[in-house]
Amino acid sequence: MRVGYLRLTGPLPVSAAELLAAHSPVVEPDGPLGAWFDATGVRLTLGSEAAYGAAVLATVTAAGGQARLGISLNKWVAAVAARLGEPGEVTVVDDAETRAFLRPLPLEWLPLPRAALTTLRLLGIETMGQFADLPRAEVGRRFGRQAVAAHRLACGEDPRPLVGATLEPAVLVRAAPEPPVVERGQLRGTLARLAAGGLAELRQRGQTARTVTLGLASAGGRRGEQVRHLPAPVSEVAELLPHLEVLVEAMLGAGLGPSAAAEGIGEVWLRLSGIAPPAVAQAHLPGLEEPETGWAERERVWGELRRRYPGQVPRLQEVVPAAALAEERWRFDAAVPRRPARLWRRGRVRELELEGRRFRVVAGGLVERVDLWWPRERHRRVVWVELADGQRLLLGWDSPPGAWALLGRLD
Repeated sequence: MRVGYLRLTGPLPVSAAELLAAHSPVVEPDGPLGAWFDATGVRLTLGSEAAYGAAVLATVTAAGGQARLGISLNKWVAAVAARLGEPGEVTVVDDAETRAFLRPLPLEWLPLPRAALTTLRLLGIETMGQFADLPRAEVGRRFGRQAVAAHRLACGEDPRPLVGATLEPAVLVRAAPEPPVVERGQLRGTLARLAAGGLAELRQRGQTARTVTLGLASAGGRRGEQVRHLPAPVSEVAELLPHLEVLVEAMLGAGLGPSAAAEGIGEVWLRLSGIAPPAVAQAHLPGLEEPETGWAERERVWGELRRRYPGQVPRLQEVVPAAALAEERWRFDAAVPRRPARLWRRGRVRELELEGRRFRVVAGGLVERVDLWWPRERHRRVVWVELADGQRLLLGWDSPPGAWALLGRLD
């Protein structure tokens, strides 16, 4: 099996998974900016995986964005390949070249425990290839199960299956006005009727419109289509009509040409792709639930720190997994005042509400280790979130339970 990974360089009105829906039968979302997809057998239809990847990137460009794309034998290597590429670049890694491809990459990209990473560096091991050369049994005996999983990745092995989302076909509604429509008001009425029928069918599925394709055919036989990715899910005709009018102007002004209006429009069709409607609720990000384990270990660390530094509060450097591929190191900026915050979830979209404004969250998770830089009586749950504009914020689980507070920014 061949697996691809698409990573957008910035947020778009549609997710990476939605952009891939027309290119692969199996797509697994990785947040709004990333997605894995089945790239098996594309050489038979497009000649090469590079050409296939270029077609996917062309779809991203048409939607107004940029992306990196990697194709390899599994999810891990495909994601690394995409990470190493430049925006607009397709990186293909053949099966036989996998270990050579990973060999010079830094050890820090592996999900290794910090203690294991420190020890390996002291032993002079700095790259994935050097780590992969170690006997796996010895790695497990000395560093534990998590290091064994990282060793498999360093060798190019990833047992995770590709889990695709089920994508329902788009709703298609058509009309053939007789006589052909020559006035804009008549065309608007036809579009309103089609929009009402298409949205009603989506509602029966429990969906709202996310992408609309408008097709027009003139009485003289000229045909054209225009696609628009809606900036927000649409469920009402009045919300959809302004987007359709923009598409009509674009098609009559350039695509079909001014003569189409004089000939009349003999056929109109709409194709609506939908998603499940957003359910708004106060919620955690994945992995941000209140902790149930690990308290005994934290108490042990606290006791040791109190013994070593009586009357002091150590403030150590944190390790935060800013992405699944790597650990990145940050220091907390304590100058930011603590402010109440809320985390919301609308379907797959997650948002942070702060001082009456909402910001889209593209990533988030637990701070890997809370290194106890405040007194035990003020200790609270700490998480990090990355916003669509690139900011990374530190949040604390505040009182009363269920409330978050902004503790600082990560630089």
